Amino acid sequence: MKKGHQIFRIVGVIFMLISVFGFAAACHHAKDTEKTETTIDPKAATLSFSMARDGGKKIEMTIEDESIVEYTSKSKEKDEQKGKKGGSYTRTYIFTGKKAGTTSLTVEEYLHGDLRSTTYYIITVDDDLKVTIEKDEDRVDPEKMPVLIIGDREILIKVEKNKSAELAFAESKKMSLGFMDDVDGNEKAAWTELPFSDEELKTIEVMPGDVICYHKTRPLKSDATKEFPLDFAIVYAPHTTECVVIGHLVDIDQDELTELLNQDEKKVLRIPRQ
Repeated sequence: MKKGHQIFRIVGVIFMLISVFGFAAACHHAKDTEKTETTIDPKAATLSFSMARDGGKKIEMTIEDESIVEYTSKSKEKDEQKGKKGGSYTRTYIFTGKKAGTTSLTVEEYLHGDLRSTTYYIITVDDDLKVTIEKDEDRVDPEKMPVLIIGDREILIKVEKNKSAELAFAESKKMSLGFMDDVDGNEKAAWTELPFSDEELKTIEVMPGDVICYHKTRPLKSDATKEFPLDFAIVYAPHTTECVVIGHLVDIDQDELTELLNQDEKKVLRIPRQ
């Protein structure tokens, strides 16, 4: 009986050791697997977005030249949100180089099927296949650009990179510019009370399509001894004046602009939410 009991104990110890080593090996494998799944190629570049768990938000990526770069994506949510309804998680897009070159990337964000924003990037892959992604500052989401409306014509305004433009276009609004006053046969002006920086006022040459702010006046039509202030203008002929340029009309030539501005139509400025 003693010998049988000893054999039983030895077999039990062996099974216990096998279980311990098996568990340790499994844990080690799990760690290795997790490491493999979360490790990102140091040569890759990433873009991350906060996503709604209800599926209302959608991201669409468009690479102009897919022979240069490709992407995959992975999602990660916080431990405290797992298994719960609602909340958010992070989706990361990983861009890996295929060959040296430069291409463009368009990122569209949709919310419940509606396009909410478009962002443009430049992707560069060097000879070592290292990827860099930078915002394309020369391309702007049309939905975020101010608009000059004349009749049924809508003209986008490309915003300048200065303090005055930042101030003038900061607040979402739609304002009537009226018929606008002609100033010296080269610009149409209005009183808007849009804020801008006096420190940026300079005497410069302005060109057709420039959107400018300044301090000018015109005689009142009802009483020429009194003056009416003007602070905003659309240039349609080259000239020199003291002002700050806050934007430029897009895709319209001088002849068409001159004709539009001189039509007997009220002008409207629409500034979208940024």
